[in-house]
Amino acid sequence: ADGTDADNYSFNTIATDLADISPSTLTITTSDVSKTYDGDLSAAGTATVTSGTVFEGDEISGGIFAFTNKNAGVGDRTVTTAGVTVTDGNNGGNYAVSYADNTTSTINPYAVSLNGNRVYDGTIDVNAGALTIGTLVGSETLTLAGTGSVADKHVANDKAVTLGSLELADGSDGGLASNYTFIGGTRIVDITPAALTLSTTDVSKVFDGDVTAAGTATVTAGRLFDTDAIAGGVFAFTDPNVGIGNKTVTASGVTVIDGNLGGNYTLSYADNTTSTITEIEPAPRAVNDTVLQNARATATSSGSGVREVSSEANPVVPGLALAGLDTGNMAGLDHILVNEGIRLPPDLQPGSTNDDDASENDIN
Repeated sequence: ADGTDADNYSFNTIATDLADISPSTLTITTSDVSKTYDGDLSAAGTATVTSGTVFEGDEISGGIFAFTNKNAGVGDRTVTTAGVTVTDGNNGGNYAVSYADNTTSTINPYAVSLNGNRVYDGTIDVNAGALTIGTLVGSETLTLAGTGSVADKHVANDKAVTLGSLELADGSDGGLASNYTFIGGTRIVDITPAALTLSTTDVSKVFDGDVTAAGTATVTAGRLFDTDAIAGGVFAFTDPNVGIGNKTVTASGVTVIDGNLGGNYTLSYADNTTSTITEIEPAPRAVNDTVLQNARATATSSGSGVREVSSEANPVVPGLALAGLDTGNMAGLDHILVNEGIRLPPDLQPGSTNDDDASENDIN
């Protein structure tokens, strides 16, 4: 009122003054949520105000938060918010609350580990079939394809696997490869020795009274890989006696050259059962008179008793040297049986015929 009319009015000191206080608007969401893929929608959110003001002394707490999609995604996952408690001394009545989604949250892929084993094959390759996928979420499964590698070809445990072309693919029970990653997982493989059975090629020798065998190592089961090789070995007949294609030769002590002191193979040995020990060649019948005269002279001067020179093969005394005998001219007469002396058989005596009586040919 202007100054002239103010005197016409007065306050009613008895009447009651009324005013309406309306709730303050408040929009609530959650701060960014980040978790690792676990197959569900749960989200550990934290309520935050995106619009409006929580006034002094008031506060917000709690809430219910959930992803709208369970699958992995970085910075593009949506989380809903509800049920936030406003503490304002008025049971939250001082605020009109609304909710906004957070659309920049993250579900990180689940880290997958690989482990496995394979037999030594001379390469550094590790195929998917040699590996097993580790623990996944729930009952989900995945498949694995491709080839990885290790640092070297040799036998060892817990060898680190480089991924190479290894990759995951969707499996069953909701298993999606996009929800999993090799990053953060372990990848190891054991390479175990390859089985190798060694023997010898067929051995053939002339009877010599002992079991020595000049064998050559050979693989009978399994195989040598890459540039690996075998060498040496210890070989022996199991008995010294004559036999054609039915003698047994044992093998042992073969060296495996594989760059790993033979550790890339597990060795076993097999006997060769088709080797041969032949008889000693019989002395030839065509022996000249000079040779036999030399033998006769030697026998005569060598001592008492009867001595017999035989053209038949006899292994009992191989290579007997007769003093004064020209053995270089004896051709096959290098195996001579000595009993009590030397006796020339009738058909070998100079000037004799097969009808001669052996007793007439005694050398005294």
